[in-house]
Amino acid sequence: MSIGSQPLVLLVSVGMIVGVLSCFWGHRIFKLLFGLMGFALGGLLTGLVALYVTGETTTALMVGAVGGFIGAGILLSLYTVGVFVLGAFTGIAIGLLVSAGYGQFDIAAWTLLAVAGGVVAILMQKFTVVVATALLGAWNIVVGGVYVVTRDMTVYQIAQDPASTQNMGIGIFYGTIACWAGLTIIGILVQYNALSRLKKAS
Repeated sequence: MSIGSQPLVLLVSVGMIVGVLSCFWGHRIFKLLFGLMGFALGGLLTGLVALYVTGETTTALMVGAVGGFIGAGILLSLYTVGVFVLGAFTGIAIGLLVSAGYGQFDIAAWTLLAVAGGVVAILMQKFTVVVATALLGAWNIVVGGVYVVTRDMTVYQIAQDPASTQNMGIGIFYGTIACWAGLTIIGILVQYNALSRLKKAS
């Protein structure tokens, strides 16, 4: 039932590539990212269910692929719902950044962050798309980078609890947070610069 190291490296590599596209060109390719997000969510949920029920990795991957396409179709057809989901993920990502320095939150705090992020996303769609794609893209890059460099932890552990990187040394921990914040800021600036050029050109 475990995922081998080679498929995981491939998955992390793809995640980092998607992260780069999201971080620096998120607003331009938002619908594509939207579809990929739906594919990832649908594939993950259906794949995990299939893996739990059958115990077969191959079956889980096949079911996950089908579920991924269904998830992509649903998100693309429900744009407002998708924007809310993007905002919710951004709220959770911000919570991860804060909790890395101040300790884990309880379920109520995570729920509040997700709902608040979703509401803000709907009210401020353009701003949210830029910030959210930069933030989540940077996180993909950083999590993948930490995994590739250290191989001491699974990518899932790093993504779920950034503070756990302290076990690999305080430098890795602060480096992870600093790179995430720095890449996010650069991504936002690059995207807004591109948007301003497009506005002037039109």
